[in-house]
Formats: sequence, structure tokens, C-alpha cells
Amino acid sequence: MRLLFLCQEFPYPPTNGTRMKPFNILKHAASRHECDLLAFGDAEDVATARIMRARGVGPRTLRVVPPRYGANVRVRQVAHLLAGNEMPSAVRWKCAPFEREITSALGRRRYDVVHLDMANMWSYGALVGNTPKVLSINDSVSRYFDLKTRTEVDGTCARLLNRRLCRIAASVEQKEFPEFQSVHVVSGAEADHLHRTAGLRNVHVIPISVENEYLDLPLPAPGVRPLVILTSGHMNLPSIARPVREFLERYWSVTRTWRVPPQWIILSGRRTREATRLSVSERPGVRVLQWVESYPDLLQQTDVALFLDSRAGGMKNRVLQALAAGRAVIATEEALEGIDGRHGEHFFIARDGEAALAYLGELTTNSCLRLTVGECGRRLVRDRYSADVVGRAWERLYERTAMERKAHAAGMAPPRLRTSAPLRYSLWSRALARYLRREANQPV
Repeated sequence: MRLLFLCQEFPYPPTNGTRMKPFNILKHAASRHECDLLAFGDAEDVATARIMRARGVGPRTLRVVPPRYGANVRVRQVAHLLAGNEMPSAVRWKCAPFEREITSALGRRRYDVVHLDMANMWSYGALVGNTPKVLSINDSVSRYFDLKTRTEVDGTCARLLNRRLCRIAASVEQKEFPEFQSVHVVSGAEADHLHRTAGLRNVHVIPISVENEYLDLPLPAPGVRPLVILTSGHMNLPSIARPVREFLERYWSVTRTWRVPPQWIILSGRRTREATRLSVSERPGVRVLQWVESYPDLLQQTDVALFLDSRAGGMKNRVLQALAAGRAVIATEEALEGIDGRHGEHFFIARDGEAALAYLGELTTNSCLRLTVGECGRRLVRDRYSADVVGRAWERLYERTAMERKAHAAGMAPPRLRTSAPLRYSLWSRALARYLRREANQPV
């Protein structure tokens, strides 16, 4: 197959969640199909693309275009916020050079499928024409703002702003997403939301995947010893930082009384506010890191992974990576969303800090349980979320998308209905219904 990828960020190297998914898809697809890539990126990404092109690795990068910045972008974002016809975040990723590159690429080659990655890229679907297209959004944007409003946002103005963004995103999902042959999300919860709120029937669920590098890490050593706990996530997000601070304030002192007190490494993310960093580091046995060059190497130093997130949405790469590394995972239901495993077998679900403390105590004294759960978690990832398994699922989606488009063009199947929720009848349809009822009641 010939595939054209339009990405919000140049996915090499995979340094964040936005890049990881297209990186893994392209790594699998480029070895089996003809893949071309158009992406946004900075000067460093342009240099990386040149090196890859010279070495003949990965997809064929057609061009890396810088996103838009500056006061004009801010003004247009405010205009979109007030008008409500498009997501303000999409302004940075709409520019004439990128449009010209798409038109040029489609003019030179005929593609079987065009993959548009992330919701901000949806408007480029109009340039694709009749070529089958997949919009991969990972998470529903309207659900993201809805959950954020309920769990993270403080203050009346901030809540009003997020509710406005939620309504704009919901409008785009209802009006524009039906134009794509396939819309991709990473979890069933995201798909259910789009079915319910936007009436979409073209939604497909494919989870994120994990690189084999994590599956190949050695398992932790057995025995009763000081455990090393790892928590990762951006501490600027209240849904991550608040539960961590609460656990430190209420429960961490209890671990100091254990016969073998654990150590806790918190990877807080770059540009973490200094106050947040200090609020979690001034505790015995706690070490805060803002950034590491190799996350697999950090995981290899740990025994247990702890994720206390209070906001759901999509899938968490860091949770899946810890499972793949064979570490015993304690996490909230929100952090585990999209991962189809069982409590007590593949991981432990902690509904609050007290439950997390109890599971930590059990894993500290029971090394057999710790290793067994870690091995089961790794097996789960290898069977369902490895790069090869998920890559084959993407191939099936591309093939299905291309075949459906050809069938519609040949008249072999009815065109896809464009539905909205809730369904409303127009004045014309109501008038027609009244006319038909009158005709039905006429005497013969």
C-alpha cells in the first residue's frame, strides 16, 4: 500500500506522547509499505529528517514545515474562540506551505490511504479529495475538556473557558468528523463518548503500543530489600500533582516505620514549576528528577510503579511502559483507562491513597507476588500492546478504509450516513411528514 502521513509533530525521535504513536505506526508500516511523511517541526527536526533521508531509514520525509507562532496566531485563536467554528489550538497548524505540500504530494503520487494524525489536522482532510482518509485523534477533544473542567480547573473564568472549548470541540466532532472514512481513538471510553455525543459510526479503537525495548528489560531482582518506587508524569498538571502531594502528606511517613522503608523516585517532567518540585522533594526517601535521557534505564532501576492520576482520558504511555518492563504497577482506574487487564493479576487498582499504601506494603514483604504480577503485566503487553500486534491492527484498518472507499465509489454499498446527536428534524422534513399523514388519511 501507499500511505501518506500528515503529522502534527515530526515523530523522530519519540520524545513525547504526541510523537510516540505515529513513530510506532511508521516503524511497522514503513518496513512493509510505501510511506511518505509530511509533518510540522523545528530546525532540529529538519536536520533529523535530512539524516534519515541520507541513511535511507524510516519513511520518505517529503518536508518538515515549522508551525505558526506570534501575535497573529494569538489573535486568530481568540477569533476562533469567539466565533466557535473551529478549535483555537488548530491555528498553529494551519498554514499555506503545508497545504501546498499536500497538494503537491497528491498530484505526484496516488495514495491508497492518507493518515491525518491528531485532531488539529482535521481541516486538511478537505484537500485529500476522494482518497480514503483516517483521522487519528487518540482522545476525544470534547471529552478532554469536559474531564479537565471537572477534575483540574479552579476558578469561574477558567471553567467557563474550558466549557466553551468543550462545546467548540463537540461541534467540530459532530460536523466534520463524519467526512472521514475512519476516525481512530485509543480506548473504548473515547469511542463510547463519540458515539453518544457526536453520533459517529466511523470510530475505530486501536490502542497505543510499546517499543520492544521495554519488553526486553530484565525483571527486578527478588528478595526483601528497600524497594524503589517510580512515579512519572507532568507535575504541572493538577490531576497528577495533587494526588502525589496528598499521598506524601498523609501516607509517606507510614512507610518510614516499615522494617525496610522504600525509596521513591518522581519524574516530574521538564519545565515543572519550582514550587511544585520542592513541595514533593522535601521528604525523606524522595528524589525528584525533571528529565532523564533514557526512561528505560530509569525503569530498570525500579521495582514498583505508582500512578495516582485523578483524570482519565485516552491511554497513558508511561503506565503501559511500566507494565512492559515487568514492574508491579499500582494505579488508579483513571490511569489504567484503555488497558484491558485484571486487578490482582496484571496490576493493582488503588481507589485512594490508603489502598495504594496497603498494596505497597504487601509488595515490600512479598517479592514472589511482586515478580508474578510484573511478569503477568509484561505478558499482557506483549500479547495485546506490542508494536507488532498494534501495527497489524493498523494495517487492517488501512486496508478496510481503502476497500470501503472503493466499494462506495463503485456503488456496492450505501454512502455513510452523516449523523448528529441529538437528531433534529428540519422544517422541510416536518412539512413532508404532515403531508404524508394527510395523504394517508384521505378516503379512497
